[in-house]
Amino acid sequence: MSTKPTSVPLKQDFSHLKTGRINLTILRDSILQQIKRCTNQFYTEK
Repeated sequence: MSTKPTSVPLKQDFSHLKTGRINLTILRDSILQQIKRCTNQFYTEK
C-alpha cells in the first residue's frame, strides 16, 4: 500500500472497485466455460 495521498476522489475509487469486480466476474465465467469445454473434449475423446 502506498502512503502518498490519493488524488482521486472516493466516489471514483468506488466506481473503479465496482468495474473491477464486474471484470473479475466476467473473467471467472470465461475461465469456467473454458474448463467445461476442456472436460467435455476430454470425455468425448475417451
